[in-house]
Amino acid sequence: MITNIPHIKHLASARAEENWRFRCRLLASPIPREQISSLIFRLYKRASERIPCTTCGNCCRRVSPLFDARDIAHMAKAAGLSDARFEDRFLKLDDAHPGIMVLKKLPCAFLKNSRCSRYRSRPFDCRAYPHIRRHGNTRRMTTLFSNIGICPIVFNVWEGLKKEFGARVAGIDEYDWV
Repeated sequence: MITNIPHIKHLASARAEENWRFRCRLLASPIPREQISSLIFRLYKRASERIPCTTCGNCCRRVSPLFDARDIAHMAKAAGLSDARFEDRFLKLDDAHPGIMVLKKLPCAFLKNSRCSRYRSRPFDCRAYPHIRRHGNTRRMTTLFSNIGICPIVFNVWEGLKKEFGARVAGIDEYDWV
């Protein structure tokens, strides 16, 4: 298992084209989605048993969670602020998701010594990260793909997918746009 964040970032960058081709081929392959999903789940379980999710905090440095009204209320209460004050101080509207808030800046203001200082009251999006914990996660292939260079767990899951399915999808023709 590779856990060194700078090394993961380097490998993800160096393998970006290979990873994109693999993603496209895997999604176009005749391999049943449930088989892909089951493997993602098994690889996630194995990686998360070896890599404690709360140790690096890289997601808190590089990815903003989405905040809905419930998340805002919960976080504001934990911070001892009104919802409006919490929003004003820490959040902004997300251009991609109308009505959803994101952090104004990264790293997250609640990241202290590579750990979340509001772990018990963190938003749902943080609780669900890296978004591959459940079966049926092939629908989240884009999220999985975008987190390869950020999360050590995701990086190792992705590399496991390539080892397991790489030879089976290598012969599939690429689309013209790949």
